[in-house]
Parts: sequence; C-alpha cells; structure tokens
Amino acid sequence: MAHEIFISYSSRHRDLTRQLAAAIEAQHGAGSVWWDHALEARGPYATQIRAALDAARVVVVIWSAGAQVSEYVYAEAVLAHAAHKLVNVRPADTLFAQIPEPFNIHHVEALDATDRILQAIDGLMAGRALQTVVPLHVLYERQHGQKLVDPKQSALPADVLDISRANCCRHATNRSATSTPPASARRCCAGRSSIHAAPRGGCCMAPAVSARRAC
Repeated sequence: MAHEIFISYSSRHRDLTRQLAAAIEAQHGAGSVWWDHALEARGPYATQIRAALDAARVVVVIWSAGAQVSEYVYAEAVLAHAAHKLVNVRPADTLFAQIPEPFNIHHVEALDATDRILQAIDGLMAGRALQTVVPLHVLYERQHGQKLVDPKQSALPADVLDISRANCCRHATNRSATSTPPASARRCCAGRSSIHAAPRGGCCMAPAVSARRAC
C-alpha cells in the first residue's frame, strides 16, 4: 500500500510521532503513514525522504521544540505548503510564537486534538482546500492571550462602584457611535475635560489625557 500521509518531525520527539501515526493508520489503514522509521538501509536517505514527501497527498508537520530548529523540518513544511497539502500540528508545550514564520500565522491543530487532525487530513485527501492563514483577531488572541473583541458583549454592572476602568473601556468599544452611554458609564468618565465630558458612544471614545492613562 502506498504511503499517503507523510509526517515531518524531530527525532527527539519520536514518541509523539509514533502515537499520531498510530491514530492516523487506525483510520486510513496500516502503511498509510510514512515517517522516517520506514527508511530502508539501502539507498541515500535524502532521496528516500524526498520521494516519500513528493508522493504523499498530505504532509503533517509536528512543531515540537526540536522541529522548530530543524532545517529539514522547515524545508519539508515549505515544500508541503507550496503543494497545498500541509497540516500544521503543535504539542501542548509549544507556543504559537515558537513556531517558525510564516507557519505561526497559519491554522495549527493541537497535537491532542486527534479528531481535528484527522478531519484536516480527510479534507485534503478529498480535494478540499485547508484554511491556511487565520483571521487577525485569532492572531491577536494567540499573541496576547485574550480576545480582541468581547464576544458576549457583556453589560456593565448597575452600580458604578462595581465598574472597573477596563470594563468601562470595553463597554465603550461595544456600543455604537450613535448610542447614549448609561448613567453608570457617564459617571465612569468623570475626570475628563469639559470637551469630552459626555462623549458619544461610551466612556473611552474620546478621552482626556488623564482618562487615556487610566484606560
């Protein structure tokens, strides 16, 4: 049976690769996965690896600590990306910022999310293009550990004493420019210059210098 799925990884993390290969073969059949344990003693290794990489319909790259500094893994990822058959995977101890560019801004599956990895593989094998570059708000969350936009659009507490400056500023960004801020938000804006005492759209739409420092 031809190897259809190529796994690129660092030999320092062979156990991770073995586990993922087993999960993939459980769905796609024995021998469907190629990784360097399949190298034959005869013939140059580089030639065998390149032949398997070119023949594969899907290339899974595991961005472990060793893979991040491996020129071979990076080169294989570049070739796979150019061929539109790359699936990026990261172990739990790998941060997005540690993945080499430009793959750190690509769609990356968690190594323990086996079902999602299998879905990505199945999609590529079915001819469906895999999402590559992720939206900017997702990149912001990766880099800063918090969402750029509050998806809940949470309301402010009724009591002004319960309103933190951070909540006040977030509330301002969640309201339209034509809406009138509630009394609690207007009280939160105390300390602004008279020009900005009652801004349209909320607390921090046009803050005075002191308010900008607070927010």
